[in-house]
Amino acid sequence: MVLRSRPVRIDDLGSERRLGDRDAAVQEGRARLQALLRSLRASDSELSGCVWAPVGDGNRVEVSVDGVCRTRNERYYYGTFEKDNGYLVVNLPTLSGSRTHYLHRVVWEAFRGPLSPDEHVYHINGDKRDNRLENLAVRSRSDGVRQSWADRKEAWTQMALELDSWA
Repeated sequence: MVLRSRPVRIDDLGSERRLGDRDAAVQEGRARLQALLRSLRASDSELSGCVWAPVGDGNRVEVSVDGVCRTRNERYYYGTFEKDNGYLVVNLPTLSGSRTHYLHRVVWEAFRGPLSPDEHVYHINGDKRDNRLENLAVRSRSDGVRQSWADRKEAWTQMALELDSWA
């Protein structure tokens, strides 16, 4: 959530009377106000340092390299949900309502361009919740199936070795 500062009057600091510039209460209130504004700027700069790219038609939604979706005017941040298969999805607006998208595909297509029907985005470190751009790569469906079988074969071999060691 990004907070925007609003002008603060002396009355907002809890004083009912008009205070002079030299009054201690005014000085204390100004110091508190400056500390609050510094903290708001610091939290704002954490998000503003990210790189953002437009999603879809580019008019309403954008996504960061870290996999955070928000509206272009920064008023709303879209929440993600984990599906049964472990991947994160996000509901993004369309002209006729909303549509569910896989977050890793949204990030990839926003920064690298559209995918062909045979291409699939995968997570380099294997963590389906880690949707940073540097953790995503593209491979063909056949390469993905081949790698999946190789991983399963390795797991089965490891399991068989462990069972043999018990005998």
